[in-house]
Amino acid sequence: MTVEISEFMADALVQPGPDRRVFAIGDVHGQHEAFLDVLKAMNAAAAESAERTELVQLGDLIDRGPSSLRCIDEMMRPAETLGFDEKTVLMANHEQLARIVMDVDAGKIDLWLENGAKAIFAECGVPDEVRAHMNWAEKARAMRDCWGAARQAFLRELQPYRRIGNLLFVHAGLNPDVPKDEFLARPWDYSYRPTRPGFDEDHWAWIRFPFLNHVGGWGGDLVVHGHSPEPRLIAYEGEDPRMTHRIRYDRLDIDGGAGMSEPVAVAGAEFIAGGYRIYKARISESRARART
Repeated sequence: MTVEISEFMADALVQPGPDRRVFAIGDVHGQHEAFLDVLKAMNAAAAESAERTELVQLGDLIDRGPSSLRCIDEMMRPAETLGFDEKTVLMANHEQLARIVMDVDAGKIDLWLENGAKAIFAECGVPDEVRAHMNWAEKARAMRDCWGAARQAFLRELQPYRRIGNLLFVHAGLNPDVPKDEFLARPWDYSYRPTRPGFDEDHWAWIRFPFLNHVGGWGGDLVVHGHSPEPRLIAYEGEDPRMTHRIRYDRLDIDGGAGMSEPVAVAGAEFIAGGYRIYKARISESRARART
């Protein structure tokens, strides 16, 4: 698989700090092959860098694609073995659902299944016809057994956001009507509490609007996010497709659409002081299956 790497694009808003080179990867959704290709390309760039390097993965490693657990295992490796000085992995809405089922409310397993976890059952060797005859408790227990203790512990270590210089990495985004620090301080399970009815999307792992249509900037920060597939967002905005994965309104979306059904991509970005470039590994239609 070929990784497309753009030229560096100058932008004074990009300020990770002196002697820092930062790599970020957006939504993966179990597409391990494309994920690994982007990682390898970034590793090669990091190896040639004189700056301190950090990898930030924005979450949504899991669900829909064929190899969620392999993607989790990849990000459980130490930063040094991945080829970077530091590593941060963020919690996204799919990891949040997984942790809710594992730690809080196993009765939400069917909601998780509706959001792409059926592919994880297939990865665990549980065929659809067997899963169809399980009750919710049996399904949750089977999922815990397949994940194992180490992967469950990894879920509990995921971070809500990462700030490097003026780069603010968060899975879904911010609410412009809520003070930034207050919004980012919301607990990991804020969008789901047994005392709150249903799920609330006004959360850093879930939000789309009013984040996506906010044009007033973010107080000097560049918000780097995923969650909203950029191909669809560009079409919704009526933007030129050449603007895909470009800084707009002081935010950069690096969700390449790995969770979509059509052939799409795992995308990421590299940041140095005053500029950035985009990485993209396209997923062929045959490899993108396993979303049942």
